[in-house]
Amino acid sequence: MVYVTAMPHPTVRHMRKTTFVCYTCHQTRSYMLSSLMADAYAAVSGRDAKVIAENAPDQSLPLPMKPA
Repeated sequence: MVYVTAMPHPTVRHMRKTTFVCYTCHQTRSYMLSSLMADAYAAVSGRDAKVIAENAPDQSLPLPMKPA
């Protein structure tokens, strides 16, 4: 399992949704970890410990289209 990212929990400020991927079986797993544990996994993986901001736009939603 390889660390991918950590996003803040919407209601519990000291927890993060931390996502890992297994490239062998092509599955992802998400765990709720404390911010310290999420930072530790980020440090060990060599990735930046950047957290996606809570007020960032949801990347899964399509952007609104401008009328022509």
